Amino acid sequence: MSGEAGPAPEGVLALDKPIGPTSHDMVARARRLLRQPRVGHAGTLDPPACGLLVLVLGRATRLVRFLDAEPKHYSGTFLLGRTTDTDDAAGTVVREHAGPLPSPESVRDMASAAIGIRLQVPPTVSARRVGGKRMYRLARRVPSLSIPNAVRGFADLYDCSDDWIPIYDRSELPGFYMAVGTSGNQFKNAPVVGHCMAELIEACENGHDHDADPIRVRAVHTGFELEMGMYSRLREIDPDSSFSVMG
Repeated sequence: MSGEAGPAPEGVLALDKPIGPTSHDMVARARRLLRQPRVGHAGTLDPPACGLLVLVLGRATRLVRFLDAEPKHYSGTFLLGRTTDTDDAAGTVVREHAGPLPSPESVRDMASAAIGIRLQVPPTVSARRVGGKRMYRLARRVPSLSIPNAVRGFADLYDCSDDWIPIYDRSELPGFYMAVGTSGNQFKNAPVVGHCMAELIEACENGHDHDADPIRVRAVHTGFELEMGMYSRLREIDPDSSFSVMG
């Protein structure tokens, strides 16, 4: 084995961050393991969060300003009836609901009311910067710190768990589209889904009413014609679904 180190890697690294370490911890590990001093990330994941952390290496660090502005998709599990001082599971419980919990239907109705763009007050433990300083560090020094609002929101809310058929469609907000899949099977379908979404977006942006007249997309390699109405957000739930990944 040669003692000479090869050139430091460059590019974009998709990292599956575990629960516990900070995003900065993962950057530090990448620098050490890859022997690349220029490592950054395209968006912070808090220590209690796990999932995709996009690292940029070498000259690819120039891409951060583009990647950070891209839409992001999150999935999570909610524990209802408990409030903490940090608005997440890591904080100290300050209030607990003792009565019955709301039904799944009412939770969906309440969550749907949050759809749209609104001003959001981030928690004081947020990694967002205020005056160049991380808010969670400022909050330790100034507990009464007032956090400025930020424009945030949901494009739309859909649930595909009732029959497991994915949703590939537009949303109620102009210019926003979605590909909501179920299970790892959707990773295998990604190239086909990407082609279908490209056709769908082009048709809708050119004025086609996809809700009234769902488009049909022809597969590139097989020539098979896909009826995109099957994956509409407005479709009726199939009670006879096999409840497999593709219904």
